[in-house]
Amino acid sequence: MTTYDVPRHPATASVTAVGARGHETSTSGSAAGARLGWLRIVVGILSRTVLGTLVGLLLWAAVPAVIGWTPTTVMTGSMEPRIHPGDVVVARPVAESSIHRGQVLLFQDPDRADHLRLHRYDDNGQGTQIVTKGDANQAADSTPIDRSAVVGVGYLRVPYIGTPFVWAAGHQWGHLLVTGSALMLLVLGAQADRSLRRELKGEGRGEGGAASAPEDATGTSSATGTSGASTAPSGLVLASVAAASAAVDPASRRGLRLADRRERRLRRLRGAAGTLAVAGLVGGLALTLVVSGGAGAAFSSQVTSTSTFASSAAYDCLMPAVTDSPVFAYGYNEAAGASTADSSATRRAGTLSGGVTRVAGACGSSPFVTLNGTSGQVTTNAPAVAAPTAFTVESWINLPANSAGGKIIGFGNQASGQSGQYDRQLWASGTGLITFGTYNGGTKTVSTTKTYRDGAWHHVAGTVTAAGVMTLYVDGAVVGTQTNALGEPTTGYWRVGYDNLAGWPNIPASSANYFFGGSLDDTAAYTTALSAATIAQHVKNGR
Repeated sequence: MTTYDVPRHPATASVTAVGARGHETSTSGSAAGARLGWLRIVVGILSRTVLGTLVGLLLWAAVPAVIGWTPTTVMTGSMEPRIHPGDVVVARPVAESSIHRGQVLLFQDPDRADHLRLHRYDDNGQGTQIVTKGDANQAADSTPIDRSAVVGVGYLRVPYIGTPFVWAAGHQWGHLLVTGSALMLLVLGAQADRSLRRELKGEGRGEGGAASAPEDATGTSSATGTSGASTAPSGLVLASVAAASAAVDPASRRGLRLADRRERRLRRLRGAAGTLAVAGLVGGLALTLVVSGGAGAAFSSQVTSTSTFASSAAYDCLMPAVTDSPVFAYGYNEAAGASTADSSATRRAGTLSGGVTRVAGACGSSPFVTLNGTSGQVTTNAPAVAAPTAFTVESWINLPANSAGGKIIGFGNQASGQSGQYDRQLWASGTGLITFGTYNGGTKTVSTTKTYRDGAWHHVAGTVTAAGVMTLYVDGAVVGTQTNALGEPTTGYWRVGYDNLAGWPNIPASSANYFFGGSLDDTAAYTTALSAATIAQHVKNGR
């Protein structure tokens, strides 16, 4: 048998040495590459988060225009400290009857055509006019506005997003240049990890196909087992291949380990990139909400005195403009004292008797009065007036579970004590039923079948039209109607919390309980029969 002595190939040793050196270089490069990859991912995601937040704020400011709301950029500091130059304020349309004192209004500027102004409703002017004022201004605006000039009521504030418009109007080009450069850096930063993301995606999809089997030092493919030296006998070739493979094997193993480490690093980067991307998205959304959050506070009433109710005569936001022509309207918003202001045009102040207790509040929770059911009442400081033919009486009431009822509001021919003629009245029975009635040779009434002694606030209202149609409302819903219900012609006074009820149905058990036992707020009377829609709006407006 002929044998062939195959010498060790000189390249074998060099392959092993190079493989070892390659391992050291690759390990060092792998660590540096990993750190660079992390840095690129963090820079890219942070940049995209900031850009996404800016885009979110822009959409937050612009999208409401699709539904007819009006975004506007605040250009001056007249509404500081709550609304700043550069803020974008979105105003929502509102019915003229819903506009009230303390609201931030966007309206046609009376002093500059084709301009809008954003100021707060400060006071009532002549007729239906509105006097406005900037929160930062010492004096009210010199020109009142008509209600028809109001575009909307401030509803949403997106802070500082319109600042570039303020800079452009003030020719502050340096500020715009710096801001533009910062945006360009953010755009470039958002692309910092672009190639890495492509690589990670490629690894995830397995791009490049399966790795080809390495050839050994003789050129033999370990996958196919074929050799480029076809002239050698097969036994000798196999022996040579085995010997060469054994010689190269340590370097091959190191190469495989390096490939495995690279794959694990890419998997870690891919997982981290996904986690950070989600965190960036959530962070951007949260930042958008935080930056624009609390915007409603900008539109709450600006109180020039201290913030506690006890130290303020009355909060402006609790003195709404009255647009339905009441003959009196008591909100009980004073800090103390026996007098309550009349917010109607007639300015007939009311007097609180002993047995009436004030309950403090603020803009978010209106003050009110509680009547003890034995001596508390409110009388109007006004001369006698003719009882109206068409009219409305209304009030918010709160009956505790132990209330004995009593008169809420009515008209009598005596300013105090028990009247001899009395009608056009709302009252509660000893069980909490609400009744509305008039008298003209006989009583005409409408009553609830449900008791309202539940310790909750309810809006009650009664109307009579010029044609004599009577309607009782509770919480804006019609309870019942009655015809031929015109009241008796008489002269007298509006009474709150007490007057005679003798001879009427569903009255308290004794005359002592004609005094109302419970709480009242926003009590008013009108010389017109308010519509169902108007009463529903009063309910919606709240106390």
